[in-house]
Amino acid sequence: MAEMAGIELVKQLRTRTELAKSKIIMVTSKDRKHWQKLAQNAGVDGYITKPINEDTFASQIEAIVQASE
Repeated sequence: MAEMAGIELVKQLRTRTELAKSKIIMVTSKDRKHWQKLAQNAGVDGYITKPINEDTFASQIEAIVQASE
């Protein structure tokens, strides 16, 4: 994202009452524990790193949604 970092976007979304129960899954090329922790602290429900595996992507999304319910 050119204008805003994904973590900053998550923080802003989490302040909006109408989006409080929305699931946020970050899909990123940043595959480091540090970035995962920042995303978690910002309020993401799931963190998936690229490259995406087409065979498992849908099941990863499903598992994140189910785990955060």
